[in-house]
Parts: sequence; C-alpha cells; structure tokens
Amino acid sequence: MRRCMVLMIILGVLVGKGWAAVDFNVRGLTQAWLSYADVTNQYGYELGFNVQRVRINPYGRFGSRFEWGVEVGWDEGNTRLMDAWLSYRLNNAIALRIGQFAVPGARSGGLTWSGDLDFVERAAVTSKWGDYNRMLDFRAMGVQVEGRMMKDRVHYALMLANPRTLQVFSPSIKDPFPFNTSNYGFCVWGNLRVMPIDGLDFGAFYGYASEDDTHHKRSSYGAHLYFLLPPWKAKLEYIAGENDVPSGTTPYDGVYAVLGYDLGRIELLVRYGFYSPIADSVSKDGVKKFNNTTLGVNYRANQHVKLQANYVIRDEIMAAGFSDYHNNIFYLCCQYVF
Repeated sequence: MRRCMVLMIILGVLVGKGWAAVDFNVRGLTQAWLSYADVTNQYGYELGFNVQRVRINPYGRFGSRFEWGVEVGWDEGNTRLMDAWLSYRLNNAIALRIGQFAVPGARSGGLTWSGDLDFVERAAVTSKWGDYNRMLDFRAMGVQVEGRMMKDRVHYALMLANPRTLQVFSPSIKDPFPFNTSNYGFCVWGNLRVMPIDGLDFGAFYGYASEDDTHHKRSSYGAHLYFLLPPWKAKLEYIAGENDVPSGTTPYDGVYAVLGYDLGRIELLVRYGFYSPIADSVSKDGVKKFNNTTLGVNYRANQHVKLQANYVIRDEIMAAGFSDYHNNIFYLCCQYVF
C-alpha cells in the first residue's frame, strides 16, 4: 500500500511538471528468407532457408522534450541489443542523444529499420563500409548532437563514439584495470542532409576513428542523392574509405544506383552497384572489382505482409591468374510487420 502511495505521489509530481504526455509504442518484424546461389563447387549450388531477422522495437517520449528507443534483434540465430538511446530536445535545432544507435554516416546504413529496405540486402559497398568500421549493424555507442533547421529542410548530426562498438568503456570502481574490453582512442561521425523540396534528398558524411592500442586508423566519406516522387524513385550513393594499419593502408570505394516504379501493391526495382576492395590490388578471392545488378519485385499484400523477390547478377572482375566463378543469387523474403 505504501509503495502504491509513493508511486501515486511521484506520478502526481511528474504530471505537475508537464510529464503527463507519456507516449509508448511498440513495433516489430519477422523475416524469413529462402536463398539459392549458383556457385562453383562440386554441387553447383547452395540452397538455404532461414528466419533471418526478428526485431522488437519499443519507443516513445516523455513530455515534449524527451524521446527514447530500444530495439532487440534476433538475427541469424544471435540475440542482440541493437538500439538503446535517450534523446533530449532543447529545440528543433539542438538535441542531445546518448546510447547505442545508427551512426550519422552513409545514408543507406542509417536506414536501420529492415522493413523499409528496397531490397532484401543492402548494396555491397554499404555492407563492407559497416564491416570496415567495426559497427554493429551500422550502429555505435556514443553521444550525438543533432538538429533540424530551415523548416526541417536541413538535418545535421555530429557523433562521438567508441571506436569499437562491441567493446564498451569498462573502467569502474570494481574493475579499474580492465583487459581486452576497453576502447583506447576515439571515433567521430558527422553528416548533413538537405531536402530543398519534397522528394529531393541529398547530403554527405565523414567519419574518422583512431585506436591507440592497435595503432589502427579509419576514415570514410560519401555523398548521396535521392529522388522520391511517387510512383518513381531514384537513388545514388558513393562511399569511400581508408583503413590505415601498421602493415599498410587499404583504400576502398564503391557506388550504387537504384531505379524503382510503384504500381500500387507491386513495386519494380533495379539496382546496379560496384565495390572495389583495395585500389590496384585484389581481395583474398582474387577479385579486383565486385559488380552487382539486382532485379527486385516487392509485393505488399497489406500493411503487415510484404513479399520480396530479388535476383542478383554478379559479375566480378578477376585479377590475372584467377578464373571466373559463378555466384548469382536468388532471394525470396517473406516479412511480417506489426
């Protein structure tokens, strides 16, 4: 009884201070994939079925200034905390966010809600950019200043983050001398998006990280141009970067372009992209340049169910002495969103 009284008093104080407008929402999705790959091996193919993604995403706000979000994912059999953040908005132009969330980097990496992706998988250069920068599904842990200006036509974000996302800052009173779990160094991300008219979105980003213990340094940058005017959509993004390690420097770059047309319940899409792993060199498989053309069809049965079919035509440019190999891929994805 006493606890109930205390909770009632606390609630009354919060109401009196304008916290009565508490907003709580939950969304989620489940994705099941069927994939078939034409590969060069003794069988000539690989066939796989998987519950690829399960996501639960509670989010909401307290009053008019505080927002929060949590997202838990079960991806490829691994349970992970994807997002956990709290934001305080001083005004439209200045807000402070702290926790784990998508970095203000590549535009295609920032689209972290998988239910909104045009294709089953992101472009190769986007995926490689995330791997090179040691992020968790394009997310990092840190603090960010963000805002919107000019009637929401300009968005900016600047983030200071751990250089290794999965290794959090751990020194504490009970463990003052941690090993192998600390971050030595820093990572900074920044982006700017401009939407001068409805349907037009362009911008650029830059990121830099330095690890003092490993002497690794990473930098990346890119720009995007999106044109979204139903029933048409067109997207173009360039991403490049450089990993500097004691043994040498490895630059990379790539681009993708998307064209889509919405017929109502059915959407037709095509995407071309390339990714060059190392300038004037080759990957471990002997590839100098990865070229991918993806043909896609999306069918929205209703507001909850979406079917996606993708066929990826892969045409790698091989280095001298390496033979071509077959590796085209067919995807079928069934998605349920609530």
